[in-house]
Amino acid sequence: MKNYENDVYVIGGKKRVAWLRYAIIVLCIAAGVILIGWLTRDSQEESGQVTQELNAIEVLPENAMSPKFDGKYDFSEFLKWVSSNLEYPQGLETMDAEVKVSFVVTKEGHLADIAIVSEPAQKEFGQQVVKLLKTCPKWAPARMADGTPASISYTLPVKFRAQNAVNE
Repeated sequence: MKNYENDVYVIGGKKRVAWLRYAIIVLCIAAGVILIGWLTRDSQEESGQVTQELNAIEVLPENAMSPKFDGKYDFSEFLKWVSSNLEYPQGLETMDAEVKVSFVVTKEGHLADIAIVSEPAQKEFGQQVVKLLKTCPKWAPARMADGTPASISYTLPVKFRAQNAVNE
């Protein structure tokens, strides 16, 4: 007769091992993607091919409408307007700078609560951005799914690049 007292049974042991294999595979893939991205970025920086793109992230309920710049354009047209109308502060044309500014597109379509989030030591850069945003054309306000106008806040990074750096 067989003695069963010393036998050990693991219930679900095979499932645990399979789950662990999948977790290890996922971690390896994630590490590979991060490594490839890191290596690609370094090679782009060395060759001078780094371009930065501002990705707009909107968090709106389904069927809601984001505000429209100048009454009919999407946010990318607003960025073009900022780019084409932004002026360097006088005497600082040879400096690079970045200003982060926050603002609200109100229910009435105006920019309000314009505030500098970060700016360089030369405060003139931030002042130029605020001055520009105060002249912004009216927006069509955001609308909730039921059609109710809503205020939306944005944070915008504005980069100043010196002319001599652009021409090189």
